[in-house]
Amino acid sequence: MKGRKSPAGIASVLLMVLTLIGCGVPQEEFDKIKAQETALEAQQTALQKDYATLTGIRDSEVGMSDLRNAADVKFVLASAAVGLSRQADWDPSRGPGLAETATARLDDFIKDAQELTTRTHALSDQVPAEARSVYEKSARLYEANIKEAQYLKELVQGISLQHATESAISDAYFTCVAVTDALKSGWISKLDAAVAHYQAGIAVLNEAEKNAPELSSKFGVAVAELERLIKQVSALKKDPVPPPDPGADDDHGQTATTATPAELPCSIVGTIGYVGDLDYFSFQAQAGTTYVVQVAGGTQGEFVASLSNSQGQQLAYPYSYGQLGITYTATTSAALYVAVQNNRSGTGSYMLSISVPTDDHGNSTSRATAAQVPSSTAGSIDYGGDLDYFSFQAQADTTYVIGLAGGTQGEFVASLSNSQGQQLTYPYSYGQLGITYTATTSAALYVAVQNNRSGTGSYTLSISVPTDDHGNSTSKATAAKVSSSTDGAIEYVGDLDYFSFQAKAGTTYLIKLSLGTLSNSTLILYNASDQQLAGGQAYQGQKALITHTAATSEALYVVVDNRQGGTTGSYTLSLSEAEPDDHGNAISTATAVQAPSSTAGSIDYAGDLDYFSFQAKAGTTYLIELSPGTLSYSVFYLYSASGQQLANGQAYQGQKASITYTAPTSGALYVVVDNRQGGTAGSYTLSLSVPKDDHGNSISTATVVQAPSSTAGSIDYAGDPDYFSFQAKAGTAYVIATSPGTLGAAYLALYNASGQQLTSWQSSITYTAKGSEAVYVVVQGSGSTGSYTLGIFVFVPAS
Repeated sequence: MKGRKSPAGIASVLLMVLTLIGCGVPQEEFDKIKAQETALEAQQTALQKDYATLTGIRDSEVGMSDLRNAADVKFVLASAAVGLSRQADWDPSRGPGLAETATARLDDFIKDAQELTTRTHALSDQVPAEARSVYEKSARLYEANIKEAQYLKELVQGISLQHATESAISDAYFTCVAVTDALKSGWISKLDAAVAHYQAGIAVLNEAEKNAPELSSKFGVAVAELERLIKQVSALKKDPVPPPDPGADDDHGQTATTATPAELPCSIVGTIGYVGDLDYFSFQAQAGTTYVVQVAGGTQGEFVASLSNSQGQQLAYPYSYGQLGITYTATTSAALYVAVQNNRSGTGSYMLSISVPTDDHGNSTSRATAAQVPSSTAGSIDYGGDLDYFSFQAQADTTYVIGLAGGTQGEFVASLSNSQGQQLTYPYSYGQLGITYTATTSAALYVAVQNNRSGTGSYTLSISVPTDDHGNSTSKATAAKVSSSTDGAIEYVGDLDYFSFQAKAGTTYLIKLSLGTLSNSTLILYNASDQQLAGGQAYQGQKALITHTAATSEALYVVVDNRQGGTTGSYTLSLSEAEPDDHGNAISTATAVQAPSSTAGSIDYAGDLDYFSFQAKAGTTYLIELSPGTLSYSVFYLYSASGQQLANGQAYQGQKASITYTAPTSGALYVVVDNRQGGTAGSYTLSLSVPKDDHGNSISTATVVQAPSSTAGSIDYAGDPDYFSFQAKAGTAYVIATSPGTLGAAYLALYNASGQQLTSWQSSITYTAKGSEAVYVVVQGSGSTGSYTLGIFVFVPAS
């Protein structure tokens, strides 16, 4: 006699097949089981191999994570340092230090990125072929970053050379200017020092030219200037006569006292003839008059102009590259002075123009253009900083709409203020703007228009009193009749339409907003104290609905509000009383039903609740089904008498929903059909039954079977569990399986008498009893119903 063997793997299946064949089970069924086990075993082996590979990859990825993060940070810091070094021309002393920092950080990044590239290539060889492209893409990204970092290193080196070169040129020029100033002051004793400075400057420039030959043209100009000055100084040493004043041949004076007088309007050509040259101009300004000063650069055009008074107080100092404009309104009648210079210490020609701009509309409330209501007025912003003012007489409690359309360069802004200068509104416009304002008093109001980008351009201003089909306050509300529909329109941005009706205590009202050309809107219900009672939102193609039961008899107000949407358009407002409810909407008014029964119902309006009640018996299982008719969507709940939710279900279009519940105690239970979320009305059918169960649904009601045996059963309703019990013998192996009938799929689990689960849920179970005891088999469907056959077989090992 051979010893007993435990069933395991393929061997157990083969032996089971032999045993089951003896029980009359078809051979092909067990061949399928054998093939499934073989396939599963192969899949498990493959998965274990993949898991080991993925574990190694994960560990490698974790190890690379810190390095990757550090490299990313270094690249960001390096890029920032490069950016700073490129901006260092604002402070040349910072350039070398920033360049060194950038280079060091780039070197660190390149080192880390090279290591990441190597390790990523290594990982690419370990992963499956279909995942390899991800790692190869990462490696290519690191390689591209390395090239970018190397390029940035070259760029930093070039920037450093540029800073050194520009610094050398700057030093040479400043030396030239300083010594020239000394010569102009008559310091003849400094001539030798001047020559030494000039010669030193030439030496610096020649050395810089070796490092940056591409800048040789700049160096050549500087060297030629220094050589000219050396010749000039040498001539002075032979004949110590001061050199001619650089301003002697100047086209315009260098100070306010030598300023060139300008007759307005004027256009004057000038030249900055040497480094440091200033050209002054003067003109007579009149109090309250606005002047525009413009400079256009002809050559080397970075010019700066400043405006000052006779006391030297600077009134304006704009910066120009090629084109410059100063707009200034004189506070007093006096002489003003314009000074022009080259902002880059260079030379070149320019054209200066000074004019009094023509203004189509005044630039203050005292000069405002009077506008009628309604009116449409064309205007233009004629120069940078131009303001156009308009005034109109407003009437108390009247709403005004101010429209602004830009013709050219259309970013205009309009503001509304009163005579005290208090700003009432300040909307922003890009091409089109609207202000809606209701005057609180009868008084003059002022509209100011300007270009928000400090530019110029044309516009059209319109002021009107909009026609309103329905009032915009409770005092002007349109009286609405119950069981009626009223058309309306939001006619301008900010328009509110008010409606009123007399509500009766205890009556439920349905208020519906249907959109026409209006794209979206808000519907709000208020009482006479302006307390909001309810609200709803209507979007494109969707209606807004308010359901309200009046607590007292009073006047109520409905407001159609589109202030948030900001659009205009038409709508229809409907007001009606709710139809009598077929089923109560509270526990106290619930419709009593019995099992079995089928009850028709309907959700009569959005927010309608239908309550049903029935008397449940302890230990009895109840099946509650909701079948939608014209109702597109609903939720239904099961509650206890204390209001505790016990179960719920959802019914969609054409789909039946069910709740299965076993009552632990006897008492009243309540079913609620609720469509507050769906928001639509429609019919339904509610069914209540005690389903027949061929096999018990608990350990205490389990059907007793023998082993081996074959037992027919059915899942009678969704969620129905069928319990079976048999006496297992210690050390005996059992095979438990089902053959499908009309049930699509069944799942099994084993429990002991204490309710402890012995196996997971499976389609078939192989189980060896550890002791002689009662074992319970539970059969469940996967949410469906139908018939099946349960087989319990005893494994008898070969001897």
